[in-house]
Amino acid sequence: MRLPIAALACLVAAPAVAQDDTSPLDPLYACRAIEDSTQRLACLDRTVDELRAEEEAGGFIAVRRDVIEAADEASYGLSIPNFNLPRLPRMRMPSLSGSESSDMASAAMEETSDEGHTVLRNEQGQIERISGLAVASLSEGRRGRVTVRLENGQVWNQIDDQHVRLASARNRDDNTVEIRNAALGSHMMRLNGTGRWFRVSRSR
Repeated sequence: MRLPIAALACLVAAPAVAQDDTSPLDPLYACRAIEDSTQRLACLDRTVDELRAEEEAGGFIAVRRDVIEAADEASYGLSIPNFNLPRLPRMRMPSLSGSESSDMASAAMEETSDEGHTVLRNEQGQIERISGLAVASLSEGRRGRVTVRLENGQVWNQIDDQHVRLASARNRDDNTVEIRNAALGSHMMRLNGTGRWFRVSRSR
């Protein structure tokens, strides 16, 4: 699963994935602030050499933003112990006047993939909702609860007793689902952008 989002790079500390507010690039920014051009160039050269040596030694790895977002999307809904992707900061988009445009920045949080679905993220870059996911099959199990298999291989199971009407969905081959975050880390789903939301849990 891929998102056609601007190819911004971020740096991930290895081997741990969890991040604090510091960046391996901070020493470069500090060099850039030196007023004396000779000292600034010497600082930049030294710091670049140190960063290259640390990267080659495995101290950190450079990862494109779209790669992290794709992994975040692929793991959405799964409970994986000790697995945390780096925080994705809000993308700041300039306005035509050169200042930051809050409208463009907000729009950047919602992206449509080349598979046709749409991902909505909050200001921290975390997924809030995915809509337009193509359905491979729908089935009913115990107590009439629905199992939804998506074209991307994900399997979601209904875990509440909300009645889900499948009659019309079974007569079409272009079903899609929308999944959103709910309370206490749970998720809600609905079929084809209409009808009632029902609580689901991802099993695959």
